[in-house]
Amino acid sequence: VVNAKITGNLERLARASPGNVFKSAFTHFRAQSWGSGRPSIMVDQNAFRNALSCFASGVTVVTAPGDERGPVGVTVSAFCSLSLDPPLILVSLDNRTGCIACFTQPDGGFAVNVLADDQRDVSNAFAGPQTFDMHGVVHVVGATGAPVIAGAMASLSCRIHAVHDGGDHRIVVGRVEEVVVDRDKSPLLYFQSSYRGLSEQG
Repeated sequence: VVNAKITGNLERLARASPGNVFKSAFTHFRAQSWGSGRPSIMVDQNAFRNALSCFASGVTVVTAPGDERGPVGVTVSAFCSLSLDPPLILVSLDNRTGCIACFTQPDGGFAVNVLADDQRDVSNAFAGPQTFDMHGVVHVVGATGAPVIAGAMASLSCRIHAVHDGGDHRIVVGRVEEVVVDRDKSPLLYFQSSYRGLSEQG
């Protein structure tokens, strides 16, 4: 009740004030008081994982030039488009990823390779502990220096635009500089912890 009265008074002062002092004070107070008043809700991690597994997604291998040991790659399903103008995408990488430093260097290059349905072996190769090699996977060097995997449905060569903390992951935003697409292929999908193919019904 006290918070509600104070909030109402600050709202009236914020509307009446010709400057930004009271508006700033009210914004800060609201964030502090409302935020601290929300109950902490614990979600069962298994239930959370099961819920997320119901979202079918494509499978990508995100690659980077690496270092003197060689290029690196990691299998990632947490990938999405972010902006058309400028062309931005994002990938989410586990903080425990062994080669994560190769994907977070300012202005560094990386590539997102969207796998085709016949590339399960490629996905599996990069899903384990990261080593500084390409596991014999055929590739060429893309516009930003990162490996572009042969046979992928699409590859997007990017320059790191921003990196954000996201809990136990890093959110890497990339600005796309080159795109390669093969529209004749079908995608590799991942659903409920299993690989799936695209089934068209019409």
